[in-house]
Amino acid sequence: MMSFIWIDLSSFLISLMAGVIFGLFLYQVKLTRFDTIVGQLVLKDFTLFKVILSAALVTSFGLYLQGVIGFKPQLMISNLSLERAIIGGTIFGLGFALLGYCPATAVGAIAEGAKDGITGLLGMIAGSIVYTAVHPKIVQYFRSEGLKTLTFHEFFNMPELVAVIVFLVLVIFFEFYYLNKKN
Repeated sequence: MMSFIWIDLSSFLISLMAGVIFGLFLYQVKLTRFDTIVGQLVLKDFTLFKVILSAALVTSFGLYLQGVIGFKPQLMISNLSLERAIIGGTIFGLGFALLGYCPATAVGAIAEGAKDGITGLLGMIAGSIVYTAVHPKIVQYFRSEGLKTLTFHEFFNMPELVAVIVFLVLVIFFEFYYLNKKN
């Protein structure tokens, strides 16, 4: 039996607006283009990598600030399962390499008029339906390794602010020094 999560209209509209803004950003930096994605996969164009690093940095800083003002968001961090990570990563990676889009960039490509984005998005939806149908039957075969899931600051045993600053410095160095020097 499938269950659906219903959200209120204001949450939906905020999510929709955030998605549109994110999509416009992806379009602006040309991540809705097949060539840009393939350029990353063959290590010639690091636009995608820079965007992912920047998004992780903004998110980590935003989560830290939310904690400072007293709003601690409920984050679900699952225990490590190497089997799930390997199988899920392989399926996602194959689809990403074959299509040249991830879910967000496929929607952006469709908005831009790319017909291959429609095919890819339909495949993603079909894959999600298959996963939802088989998950209850196969979940017991994937065990948790018993490894406690740690966040970055917990792993390195440092305060959250220090972890955010360290991450910021690493991103700045990698993005603006190493990648720009390489190109």
